[in-house]
Amino acid sequence: MEDLDALKGSIDALSVAIAKLTTSVDLLISKDDGKLNPETVATKQELCPVALTAVRLSKTVVPYGYHVEIKALSTNTGLIYVSNSKPMAEDTTMAFELDASENVKLDVANVDELWIMATVGGEGVSWIVEQEGPKR
Repeated sequence: MEDLDALKGSIDALSVAIAKLTTSVDLLISKDDGKLNPETVATKQELCPVALTAVRLSKTVVPYGYHVEIKALSTNTGLIYVSNSKPMAEDTTMAFELDASENVKLDVANVDELWIMATVGGEGVSWIVEQEGPKR
């Protein structure tokens, strides 16, 4: 009888473990949300015409779960500073610094939430945002 009770306890524990595993798998599947790899991207080069004066990047939606990648142009001779406001971008002690060809990935809802400032007029960045792919 004790062996039967022990076996029943083991079966109950195994059932609980399987239920937890099923829940975990269901959560992983739901996070995928049926997205395929993106079919399109939005990209642009943007320059700071005047040195030390920040400019706002162009309005482009960044789909939920995606990011914008900003890269300082390879031809830049000065530094680029990136931030989420004009005053912050113009403060070299606060903004994120990029040297030529360096990049940063940021999770924002829209590219126009970001500002850049160049230490040399006419220099800038290129950016790219994947757009949502079709649903399965």
